[in-house]
Amino acid sequence: MSNYRVEILKHPVDKLALLEWPSMSVLEANEEFCRYFKLTNSKLRKKVFLALIWENVPREKQEGIVSSVDENGFISFHDEQTDRWIQITKVKEGNQVIALARVLDIPTNKKIIERELQESEQRFKSLAAVASEGICFIQEGTIVDANDQLARIYGYENAQAIISRKLNELMTIQDVQLLLASAEISAVNRTDVRATDANGRVMLLEITGSYVQFKSKRTLALVINDVSSRKRAEQALHQSLESFQRLLEDSPNGVVILTEGKIQYLNQAACKLLGAKEEDDVFGDSFESFIEDSFVHPMQSDLQIIREGGEVFNKEIRMRALTGEIIDVEIKPTLTVYENKPSIQVTLNNITDRNKLVQEQIRVRFVEEINAALKAEIEQHRATQMKLDQQQKQTLEQTAKIESIFNSTENIMMWTIDHDYEITALNTNFIANMKASFGEEVEKRNNIMSMLKQHVDQDLYQGQLQAFTNGFKGRPQQFELPLKNKVGDTIWWQCFLNPVHVNGKFQELSCLVYDNTDRKEIDRKIRDSLKEKEVLLKEVHHRVKNNLQVISSILNLQSSYVDDPKTLEILRESQQRIKSMSFIHETIYRTSDFSRLEFMDYLKTIISNLIQSYRSAKTRVDFVSEMNSVGLNLDQAIPCGLIVNELVSNSLKYAFKGREHGKLTVKLNEEDGVIMLAVIDDGIGLPADFAFEKNNSLGIQLVYALLDQIDATVKVVQTEGTQFFISFKRK
Repeated sequence: MSNYRVEILKHPVDKLALLEWPSMSVLEANEEFCRYFKLTNSKLRKKVFLALIWENVPREKQEGIVSSVDENGFISFHDEQTDRWIQITKVKEGNQVIALARVLDIPTNKKIIERELQESEQRFKSLAAVASEGICFIQEGTIVDANDQLARIYGYENAQAIISRKLNELMTIQDVQLLLASAEISAVNRTDVRATDANGRVMLLEITGSYVQFKSKRTLALVINDVSSRKRAEQALHQSLESFQRLLEDSPNGVVILTEGKIQYLNQAACKLLGAKEEDDVFGDSFESFIEDSFVHPMQSDLQIIREGGEVFNKEIRMRALTGEIIDVEIKPTLTVYENKPSIQVTLNNITDRNKLVQEQIRVRFVEEINAALKAEIEQHRATQMKLDQQQKQTLEQTAKIESIFNSTENIMMWTIDHDYEITALNTNFIANMKASFGEEVEKRNNIMSMLKQHVDQDLYQGQLQAFTNGFKGRPQQFELPLKNKVGDTIWWQCFLNPVHVNGKFQELSCLVYDNTDRKEIDRKIRDSLKEKEVLLKEVHHRVKNNLQVISSILNLQSSYVDDPKTLEILRESQQRIKSMSFIHETIYRTSDFSRLEFMDYLKTIISNLIQSYRSAKTRVDFVSEMNSVGLNLDQAIPCGLIVNELVSNSLKYAFKGREHGKLTVKLNEEDGVIMLAVIDDGIGLPADFAFEKNNSLGIQLVYALLDQIDATVKVVQTEGTQFFISFKRK
């Protein structure tokens, strides 16, 4: 038997049987079904179910059985004597169609329905008691039931104060009529109603309602929610948004809001800046498409920092408007929310004019002598413009003065050229300088480009003449030009090129030049002097290193004439200390940066030399380096190197006595300007009562003196050997 049949036929209440389709022969029946027809399951099998119904009903009562077929083909039999129904429905078992017969006891079902209805009403009352909304039932305009929450909304203690009152006592007749009409249309319609509570407070209520059966009567059920606070908040938020939008629209700065890199909003100032007639012209466009290529990557990095909750400073970038105009912009992005989506608000400030002003001020500094004279003449000319009779005379005087200034400016060569590089105007200083330096007779209509190319110093030339071409594109130029004079010496010109506009049209290029050779020669001498001093300083350190090595060799020779072991040990320690200082001078001699010595390499040299010097046939010591690259100046490197020399020497002399193998570890690291140094051995350790500060050993006293010299702290750990931890700040 399939699981489907077992599940149905084990039903403890319903009377069920499975029938073949369409023959209606019984296949299986549960116990309740067998008990109803007073037959065993085996006797019911193969019986035609319709015949079985008639067999179990006396002939005189068969007329009381009424059968019907619904639109789905389901058959129903109703026994009016016993008030029982028998229903036959089609079901599927896999690919097979069978029928399910069910005997229904109507009186029993009525009791079940009534009980479930009572339970449903009780559940409703429980839900109404804990609901945050007010709930009430109205019959013929009177409240017949309500929850306590409705009473509290209206300022009463409990529901009894509300029940039996007319609905129009709680709201206006117009609102009552609106509610009734809304409930007739749909149960989901919301109606906003103004009402007054028991204390005279004006409320805004949101009400939904529908008609239900309550105690066998058609009843209007209302759900009432006090939304006064929410509406006031919404109104305040709406006003705030309107104020914010007006503020944005009236802002002189451009404001753009980006969502996922796309433009979602921009104010009028931003439209004007980007060359858009209205917002729709750029809505949905990628913001990066308006940024010059060289600024795209830094801008992407800033926007990513903002998305991750970080903060960036104002930045100046260059943008391209829809018109093709290049704009200098100061930009500030911040995180915001737009239309319930995380977005970025970008504030734009057009600084093109400001930057142009700065560039103009830079140019003005180089020609302020000319500008001062010109300004005085222009002011005088403006004052006399009202006198028509003297205009021509004044103009001639001004022209003469300007020409005088143009030709008498000392040490400054000036000329103007047209687009063909032909000279249109020049001062006397330029003529004299070209004659004296290059033997060139210069006059108007000469091609200055071909003339300069003949005298360019090809060894130093780096394409500076291209600046003339760039100048005719409307951009001011500044550069140094190397030239060969007529005796073969190199001279340097400091050149300034500026566009000249006549009647608003770019026609010529002005050239302002002065001889910069002396300053270049001074710079060269300073560099040569510094290089010479650097060589001398390296030679000093090299000689100091050699002298220290000589002293070390003398001590080595002296030790061959000494038999006392203590004296030999003193000489040997002194020799190692001298070698340590010699190594630092050798490191200085080989470095190119005297302010920063590679301390890690220096320590490796010292330690390797000590291990070689104290090497014993009985004990093998392994050196473990855990050092990172650290740079120190000379004042800290020498004392620190001597400290390591003493600590490593002590470990090699005493830590591994009587052992065949040992390990020596040296660590070097830097964090936030603090140097951390550690010398660690796994030797026999030190006596428990050993006190470094009170020890009379020269080496220990030297270590503590050197620690004071570099303002260092030391910590000694005597577990599993001996460990020295030293830290000091970089100077």
